[in-house]
Amino acid sequence: MSAREQLFRYLSEAERRYRTLSLVRGGALVLLIAVVGTTLAVAGLLARPMGIGALRVLQFLLFFSLGLAIAYLVGMPLFSWTRRRTAGELERRSP
Repeated sequence: MSAREQLFRYLSEAERRYRTLSLVRGGALVLLIAVVGTTLAVAGLLARPMGIGALRVLQFLLFFSLGLAIAYLVGMPLFSWTRRRTAGELERRSP
């Protein structure tokens, strides 16, 4: 195996680890947003009882915010990891 192949294998493995780390971090933040959003929605409904229309609006807002959070916190980091970015991150962390 040539040195170039070893380098590409190392970069591929590092890229996989960074993608996994991005997925875990994004998933944790999405869960945090889900818990906080649900807590706020329930607290709002308990503080001032509203009709079914308000419940539907709160559900829509919660699901919409979760969709945006998944797209932004999970999807974008997964697609932004490239070999070039991986190499730059490795050089930044251990020059």
